[in-house]
Amino acid sequence: MKRSQWWTKSLFDFHSTLGVGLGVLLFATVFSGTVAVLADELMHWEYPAFRTCDSGDLTVQQAIDRADQRLDLPESFVVFLPHDEHSCLTVQQLNEARWNGVEWLTFDPSDRREASLSLSGATWLLVRMHTNFVAQNAIGRYASGFVGILFLLSILAGILMHRRIREQAYSLNSGGSARKVAADVHKSVGVWAFPFHLLMGLTGAWVGLAGLVTAVMGFAALGSQEAVFEAVLGPPAEPTGTEVAMVDLDQLIDEAQTAVPGGTPHFLFLEHWNDENARLHVHLHRDDRLGDDIARILWGRDGSHAMTLDFSEESPYQQLYAAVAPLHYATFGDTPLKLVYFLLGCMMCLLIGSGLAVWVAHREQTSTRPSRWPPKLATGGCAGIVVATAALLAARPFFPDAVDPFLLSAGIYFGVWLVVIVGALLSPATLRDFLVTSSRGAAFLLLAAAVVPAVLDASLLSDTSSAVVEVVLVLCAFALLFWARRLRGQGVARSVETRAVRA
Repeated sequence: MKRSQWWTKSLFDFHSTLGVGLGVLLFATVFSGTVAVLADELMHWEYPAFRTCDSGDLTVQQAIDRADQRLDLPESFVVFLPHDEHSCLTVQQLNEARWNGVEWLTFDPSDRREASLSLSGATWLLVRMHTNFVAQNAIGRYASGFVGILFLLSILAGILMHRRIREQAYSLNSGGSARKVAADVHKSVGVWAFPFHLLMGLTGAWVGLAGLVTAVMGFAALGSQEAVFEAVLGPPAEPTGTEVAMVDLDQLIDEAQTAVPGGTPHFLFLEHWNDENARLHVHLHRDDRLGDDIARILWGRDGSHAMTLDFSEESPYQQLYAAVAPLHYATFGDTPLKLVYFLLGCMMCLLIGSGLAVWVAHREQTSTRPSRWPPKLATGGCAGIVVATAALLAARPFFPDAVDPFLLSAGIYFGVWLVVIVGALLSPATLRDFLVTSSRGAAFLLLAAAVVPAVLDASLLSDTSSAVVEVVLVLCAFALLFWARRLRGQGVARSVETRAVRA
């Protein structure tokens, strides 16, 4: 075998092994991330309290005092301040008694309604599915980072394997065989969206493995992970157990904003609040450059300045660290940018799905006795993710108040996913017919998810973020119906052709 042929075959085998062996896992990660990029908009759509706020004079200090009376706040918690897309003032705290539990107490700045307590539900599940596979510790985040590396290696191998990139970028034939169509779609999407796929693979791996890389660097350079954190973030503020009066929060926020010209405070982290060593982290955002998030840290007991973290003025490593997360999650832009990310994320899902389809068709044509289990498992795994997400969004308006919404969301999501996988494995229907049925089912669930909340709450469509979600749900439903129709049409045409040949 010539060296060039050996090199091409090795790349093809490497690309196929990664793309097929981890195809379902890649699809689940990418699909959940594609949906979760609209997390802010989904929060408005899921929780009415987030879309009924109005501007007003309620101060941060007043909100914290009320939150402490109602929730008995822990020593450390987060406060999200109102901004253009989110007009509420929200106190967020972790609740260790709940699985992956987060609680939001939402205040209307106009103070015309009682603060509303919301528990993490469908949106939070989709976010956690993408970031750490719903695990409570860092292991899930590291696993997500490794998936990013595998995706990156797979697309690089695919680009290197196909030498005639310019020709393959235009070789989309919608009228050929299923394998030919899937192969053309796979190549075209891989070529045209390669820069975005490369960016997502790099930033996803970095975000997921940043903690592990920091730990390794800490042990290698400074002897411990804690030493690295202290070198970057300064010495930690250990609580003393002595309770003292705190400086007014609004005064501290004003001082931080004055110290950072052009900075807009967007969230606060209150560390060991009411303790003698309490600190307030005021995170301000400037539009100067990507990832320009500045943390102004003040002592709560007297308001004196503790330190300022401005990665834009630090080492290249710290500047990169500050820019990677906004790039991956599209947090540096508004809803139009997120919709672009959503569309490109759908193309990533199409890339993975078409790659699996090519493998299934190739396996059936080249093997004398191909096993039916791998193709069915791959088909059920990918289709199940889509159906499970649609079912979760359709069922969300009917969640009872007495049940933990996160646990119920997880039960519906993973339960439906498992049912679809088992259905694919046991169904006597062809994979094409199974995909047609799954696509139609997901489409009708998405239409129900769009129609039912709008009927139950007339104010939903008046909120811009929620209306965006409604439009996306409807468009995705029609896209799935179009996809099912094309699949069905190809299946009928192929059946007619087969009968004609036999006759």
